[in-house]
Amino acid sequence: METSSQNDARSSSLPAGTEASGSPHTSIRKSSRTTRKPDLFSEGIYGEANARGGSKRKRVAPRDGEEENEENTSEPESDEEDDTDTGGERIKARRKVARKVPTKKRTATKNKGKSHATHAAKKPRISANGVGKQLALRPATNGKPAAPKTRKPIARPSLAADADGLYAEVFAKGQTADAVTAEWLSRYEKHNVNAMCELVNFILKCAGTDLTVDNKDIEDVDNVARRINDLQETYQAQEITEYPLVSKAKKYRAFQSTLVDFFTTLIQTLHHSSVLYNDAALIENIQVWVASMSTAPNRPFRHTATVIALSLTTTLCDLAQGVISTISTSRKQLESEKKKKTVNKGRVGAIQSAIHDGEKKLETIDELVRDSFDTVFVHRYRDVDPKIRAECMVALGGWVHSYRQIFFEGQYLRYFGWMLSDAVSHTRAVVVAQLRSLFENKDNIAGLRGFADRFRFRIVEMAAQDADTGVRSSSIELLDLIREAGLMELDEVDSVGRLVFDTEPRVRKAAGRFFVANVEDVFESMTEEVNKELNELLADEDDEDSESPKRSWIKYKCLVDILQNYDGQGDQLNQDRSIVASREALSGAPVESRFVLAIEAIYPHLEELAQWQSLAGYLLYDHSQITDSPDEDDSASVIRRLYRLEEGQDAILLEVLVCSVKLRILDVAKSDIDKRGRKIKALTDKIPTLQEEVAHNLAQIIPQLLNKFGAVPEAASAVLRLEHLVDLDMIQDFQKDATAYSSLLNDINKQFLTHSDQDVLAEASVAFLHARSSDEMKEAMESKVQELWDDMVDALSTLTQGKDVQNETSIRRTTLTELVNTVIRISNLSSITDCIGIMETIPSRTSKKGKQRLEAPFNTLVHLTKRGLRDNDSDDEIVKLETELVLNSIRALLFYFMWKVQGLTAALRSGNASFSTAYFEALTKSRAIFVATLTAIMQQHRNLDEICFTATTTLLDVQTLFGTLRQAGAGMNSSSTAADEETVVQIQSLAYEVDSSTQNLISFVHDLVERAFAKKAGKNLEPADDDAPLNSESDIEKIPSDDEEEEEDANDEDDSVTNDRLRAMILAEQRLCELTGKIVLAIIGRVLDISGQQRGTLKQKLLRNRTRLGHNYKEVLAYLDDRKSGSAGRQRTKQSAKATGQAGGAVGAAKSSERVEDEDDENDDNPNGGEDRDEDPQAGDLANNGNVGPDNDEGLSLAPSDREDEVMSD
Repeated sequence: METSSQNDARSSSLPAGTEASGSPHTSIRKSSRTTRKPDLFSEGIYGEANARGGSKRKRVAPRDGEEENEENTSEPESDEEDDTDTGGERIKARRKVARKVPTKKRTATKNKGKSHATHAAKKPRISANGVGKQLALRPATNGKPAAPKTRKPIARPSLAADADGLYAEVFAKGQTADAVTAEWLSRYEKHNVNAMCELVNFILKCAGTDLTVDNKDIEDVDNVARRINDLQETYQAQEITEYPLVSKAKKYRAFQSTLVDFFTTLIQTLHHSSVLYNDAALIENIQVWVASMSTAPNRPFRHTATVIALSLTTTLCDLAQGVISTISTSRKQLESEKKKKTVNKGRVGAIQSAIHDGEKKLETIDELVRDSFDTVFVHRYRDVDPKIRAECMVALGGWVHSYRQIFFEGQYLRYFGWMLSDAVSHTRAVVVAQLRSLFENKDNIAGLRGFADRFRFRIVEMAAQDADTGVRSSSIELLDLIREAGLMELDEVDSVGRLVFDTEPRVRKAAGRFFVANVEDVFESMTEEVNKELNELLADEDDEDSESPKRSWIKYKCLVDILQNYDGQGDQLNQDRSIVASREALSGAPVESRFVLAIEAIYPHLEELAQWQSLAGYLLYDHSQITDSPDEDDSASVIRRLYRLEEGQDAILLEVLVCSVKLRILDVAKSDIDKRGRKIKALTDKIPTLQEEVAHNLAQIIPQLLNKFGAVPEAASAVLRLEHLVDLDMIQDFQKDATAYSSLLNDINKQFLTHSDQDVLAEASVAFLHARSSDEMKEAMESKVQELWDDMVDALSTLTQGKDVQNETSIRRTTLTELVNTVIRISNLSSITDCIGIMETIPSRTSKKGKQRLEAPFNTLVHLTKRGLRDNDSDDEIVKLETELVLNSIRALLFYFMWKVQGLTAALRSGNASFSTAYFEALTKSRAIFVATLTAIMQQHRNLDEICFTATTTLLDVQTLFGTLRQAGAGMNSSSTAADEETVVQIQSLAYEVDSSTQNLISFVHDLVERAFAKKAGKNLEPADDDAPLNSESDIEKIPSDDEEEEEDANDEDDSVTNDRLRAMILAEQRLCELTGKIVLAIIGRVLDISGQQRGTLKQKLLRNRTRLGHNYKEVLAYLDDRKSGSAGRQRTKQSAKATGQAGGAVGAAKSSERVEDEDDENDDNPNGGEDRDEDPQAGDLANNGNVGPDNDEGLSLAPSDREDEVMSD
């Protein structure tokens, strides 16, 4: 290309009319190959082709020398045009040729099927030397030309479309900030007033206004503030609500960055051209206008001017740092020059002059920086606009980093501390981020000591109590840096470390790293004096013997010490757990302890937790052999004392062990995925080996742990949770592991028989279910469970034989305790195995001395349930045991009826439904006895104790459970016999509605629960017209009182009282939502509030206070809301809609006359219902999908739709 351009230059330098020689004879270094200049698609060629008369466009290829003759015979003016346009014409010609080639190839492809006779093959053109002239070969894809890769152009809206002047230049596409600033500076040098006027108008335009100033305003510097005030009044009169810096329009996305870049480049240009130092009036005028606008009450003016002023100061700080570096280099050169034997005075003078000039420049920059700080930052860092405050804090952080000589001082750092108390969370987050960047630099620690001493307490307070979760987590990370620098007190470290027990996952995750760092510090302080002895007396971490003492044992000791010190909620949580234990058992959801949540945050940062075998060996170690007061001269005794466990710490470490094993299993499952989310095959093949290792170790360790800690309920429940993590498929291939697991089942059986703790029994029950998931272990598990059933039935008959459990006489405490433990075990076994046969079978007589007739366990449990009708005993311990006995008897009977209904539906689905009439009569009788007993308890206990509440909820569960049988047999085929149809009719007859008297009892209990929660939460209920007053003062006293509320005035500042009140309120809300949810299901299942004179009254009563008792209660009632039921109806299938349409005509009159209006709609905050749908989208989705939904009718009809039957039959 260079050679051709030189040749073109030579040709153009010839005088007009002179012929440029291009023949091979006159060319220097001319190759023997025949070459020709590429054809260009020009008007001459196009005209020549048309002149030849062809209607088709033909390729014109002049012979050698013709093109040169045409060029030489052209007019002289064309030579000058060729010099400038040849390159552009060549590019255009190449693009046109490139576009033509695919077209020709496609044409050739289309004509490929035609006969060769119609088109003669083209002969290759041969040059004089016999070489054919061909186009360059291009690769083809499957015989087709490769499609060109067209990139979709990105439409970027231009800010300079309707603008002119400097604004158009800055925001125009393709313009660089350097070019714009250079052009503006050249205009300034020609006429400074015009250029300055242009710059000020540019700033005004950036503020979102078309108002301008003229040259007179620029020349009158003293009148700037008044002129800004006039512009501001005019701006406000235009009522402009949005300006570019805060606009969310797409075209303004890069507005602020472009604006800052322009002013940054402007100052740099002024610096390099020395205008910044030689023309002081320029920068002073800019500062006057910007500072005046930054103090304007108008927010667009103030915000825009502040951003510009901060960017100017940031650039000056960067320039100052560069000048300081240049001065330092010059001084080094000067010292080096003076040390030479022969001093070059000229060079020394030049260097000294450069140093002097640099110092003067630095003085000018320092003066400008301080002036900008005093006139802009000091006023705007506390601006009413949080965005401006955040901008100031970000700028100050940059100044501290770039110009430490001025801003890394206490008088400037204090602004960060003051803004830690900002009212807006975003500003606080910005300040914390800037402080983190400062503390990350170890060189800044000495200068930040005073700041940390002054504002550390505020940062700790933010980490513990800030309203924003992001600010809390960021503050914890900042405190971790402060702790690492040794600037925190021990009590502050403990305050932050306790956040691993926080309720927010993000806070716990951030506190995990801080907590582990604290553990490492404690470990180093404990082992500092005996570090050498540790290497000699302790085994290596890679040692396979897990029971040999290691360094990690000391770290485990440090961990458990800190966890035990931080945990101060154990007693309070244990008190609450006994209250809700009976209801948690039905939920099926595991309740994780606070230690598990803490370990999940600690695990990623403490490597020793991944070595869970070492932790298990540490727990199995006999710590009783370690003396309390070792000899100081005996280093081995001193080291053993370092890892000796104290009382109660083993239970905490067992929780740590369970969580560590669970997280290790998850890590193994994901160990083949790299940081980019890609799977690595080599690591995937290793996963089964690692999983087998974990299963093998667990099968060997769990029996040892049960043998040591099985007597303690808390420890036993933790060890049983380890059994849930054993992969049974991995141990079936190893006979040794399978044998160990069989012995483990025996140990679990022993734990089930020896413990009465609800947690231990629940974990043992889940362990039995886990064992049944394996085909090889299922038989062994079922035999163990059957042995347990036999023992429990025998114990129950023995304890109740010879005693009338229905009368009002008391049972001895020891016998009552054994009876309670037996019933609890029966309840747990009923939850995991089919108990129908066992409950209905009369046990065989084991002793000949017994003369009384034995009863089936079902009848015995019913008798025990009737003990709930007794008057309370004076002994509180006896009352507690009696309550536990009644509650667990009710729970066991509920599981019995669940298995009954499950057996009926399973038989119908399998087609083997052969039940006699006596079977249904017995089932109906047993159900009636149980329901009558529950109703009697509800009538007897009208003070809303645990027995009354459990009886009410169980009654609703039983009625709703049998209500699901209404759609039984819906899927039977046409070949069903009459006997099958009769069986289906009998099964469907088991679903019936609750009578009106029982419904009144349920409504009364709900009123008590509702009022109890309203009292504790301080909410006002809306009275209903049909509400019956409480019968007497005794009924009023039956509403649970809140002792803490009575003490509110005396103990207003007591945190423990406040926590107790909050806990009581949450439990009351849980009760209300649980009872209301069961009532809603019963209404949806058409077993409650459906027919009779009271039809719809209970639903109306529920909806009465829908908006007054919190969002949880509101969402529970969402399926009874007419608006949501309407949206659910729109999601019906075509078949359901057709069936509903047929039934709608028959009951249309009833619906219109019996319509129930929602009186609370007028008091709702959002009458359109939008708020209800937005608060819990999941609830709305459930209603829309039809999984759970109320009656689609606006009122309650006598003939509900089939849709409800489908819901309850699932």
